[in-house]
Amino acid sequence: MLENEQNQDHGHLVTPAELSKILGLPTWRISRWRSRGLIPSVKMGRTNYYNVDHVIKTLNRREKLGRSYFQDTGYARNQF
Repeated sequence: MLENEQNQDHGHLVTPAELSKILGLPTWRISRWRSRGLIPSVKMGRTNYYNVDHVIKTLNRREKLGRSYFQDTGYARNQF
């Protein structure tokens, strides 16, 4: 999933809605990950923005360390 996204140019900042479309995840999960410090963001005014390259690298790094995307969110416990 994320490897295909790395081939595109995502060096700019995007909104949570745009990031959710790129990653194929709901916006609430993006917000939860940000509030728990799992993905990097930049706050300008009242809106958080995301550098897609940095988010993908962070998620890939967490995956390589053996931490699934859902482990730290509580999502896995509630869904499965």
